Amino acid sequence: MLWTEVDTMICIEPISQYPNLKTQKYSEKNMKLANGNEGFIVEIKTKV
Repeated sequence: MLWTEVDTMICIEPISQYPNLKTQKYSEKNMKLANGNEGFIVEIKTKV
């Protein structure tokens, strides 16, 4: 998750699981367990 409260900073936070929007409870249906081989790429660009 990326978020900011000011123009000079961006916060990057991992999200482990989203809650069910109707109940706000966590559910195994909302999860995917990692097998240790996953990867990801993040690219952050600034506006000019």
